[in-house]
Amino acid sequence: MLSKPKHGWTTIEVFGVQLGTASYLDDVPMLTLDAFIQYFSNIQEQKNASLSITYDAEGYSFGLVTWNDTIYAIDDCGDTEPFVRLSEVKTKDGQYVSVKEGLQVLGAELIDDIQSNIDDWAWWNPDTETQKEANNQKILLIEKCSILVKLIKKT
Repeated sequence: MLSKPKHGWTTIEVFGVQLGTASYLDDVPMLTLDAFIQYFSNIQEQKNASLSITYDAEGYSFGLVTWNDTIYAIDDCGDTEPFVRLSEVKTKDGQYVSVKEGLQVLGAELIDDIQSNIDDWAWWNPDTETQKEANNQKILLIEKCSILVKLIKKT
């Protein structure tokens, strides 16, 4: 879901489709983890569960939203009206996927992508200046990944 961060950028990919390249202006790993944790927490509490994530691409925005048991990719980089584009997210083989099943898969990918590049993500924020700050960020990322793993297993 998240490519290895490089020079303050990361590519967001969902089921093999590149949604866009997010800038360091957003705390991409935390923003994404928090959105997934909120979604799965709401399911556990039997509340209405939805997901909405917006990423800054420095010139346009893009992201994911859920509605009516469908995951949509959204962006505002269109040149003509309507300037906001919305497209249904499908699996690599073109199949429809329910929100819950799709977010379980994407959540697992998110965890793997963060854990695989944990040191890079610890330094993602340009305000991180010391090793101590990076270590604190790393601990927080690991904790949030652990929370998300538990929530996904419960659903």
